[in-house]
Amino acid sequence: MPAITYSAAPPITGPTFTCKRCRRVYAYPSDSAKPVRCECGWWYYNTGGGRFVEEYKTRIGGAPAT
Repeated sequence: MPAITYSAAPPITGPTFTCKRCRRVYAYPSDSAKPVRCECGWWYYNTGGGRFVEEYKTRIGGAPAT
C-alpha cells in the first residue's frame, strides 16, 4: 500500500513519479528540473528522456552517504 501524506497542497494532476523505496507519489519532474527529494532520503534527478539518476543523501547535513 502506498504511503499517505497529508498536505494542504492540491492533488497532483498529470503524470506522476513514484519512489521505488517507499512508494510515495510526486509530480513527474521535467527534464533537467530540480530533483525529486523523497522523504525517505532518496533523490531522483531526471537527466532527460525519462532517465533518472538516484542518490541517497542523509537527512542531517545533506551530504551523500558513503
